[in-house]
Amino acid sequence: ARTGSATNALVQSYELDAIASCVVGGVSMRGGVGSIGGVVTGVLLFQIISYGLVFAQVNPYLQYFVKGAIILLAVAVDTHILRRNRGIEIMNGKMKAAFLREFHHGLSLEETDIPTPGPNEVLVKVKASGLCASDLHIIDGILPTVKLNYTPGHEMAGIVWELGENVTGLEKGQHVVAAIDVICGKCRFCRTGQTHLCRSLKRIGFELNGSHEEYAVVPKDNLFPIDESIPFEQAAVIPDAVVCMYH
Repeated sequence: ARTGSATNALVQSYELDAIASCVVGGVSMRGGVGSIGGVVTGVLLFQIISYGLVFAQVNPYLQYFVKGAIILLAVAVDTHILRRNRGIEIMNGKMKAAFLREFHHGLSLEETDIPTPGPNEVLVKVKASGLCASDLHIIDGILPTVKLNYTPGHEMAGIVWELGENVTGLEKGQHVVAAIDVICGKCRFCRTGQTHLCRSLKRIGFELNGSHEEYAVVPKDNLFPIDESIPFEQAAVIPDAVVCMYH
């Protein structure tokens, strides 16, 4: 009789269990997101719990409460791990950025709007931004092309966060570094490999806003994917201190 009662209870709660299993396994178990293995693991674990509750003759309403708590816990754990391991967080439309408002003075850390990438641009979540000696020269007003009320920083590593129109070859979540020079690609210097002489040359962190901010918009042609095993702090200096010397 007890077995029959348990079976009936399991059949009655089948639909809820199926939905919960998919949520726990396919959505909220980190490492199984979007994979068959994650879903199967979630289904097995959740069904074991369901059988245990039924055979323990737990009140049906209490069973639903326990299952709901498991789902919420799984989602909370997954969200925490995503934020910790991939740097993904909920954006509220605002970010912190370091502005140069006056020469011979320090940078001002302020809250500002997160920029929106345009066509052929990418929004990068900056994970590391190197402080170069050039930044000190900029603060001292030595470089004539730098205009005030902007954000310096040209040694950048981060995560592809949002893609603008016409962006191909990059995916959200990829780890990237950014080349400094933004060029036209059409003048005779660009066409002969002398991009540093481009007549339209502008540089990230010099004539353009740089990487001393939480999110930066970068032309897609200036981003290069890197292996996720490379620490952001080490990757940030590659396009400047390493590549400049090599090039």
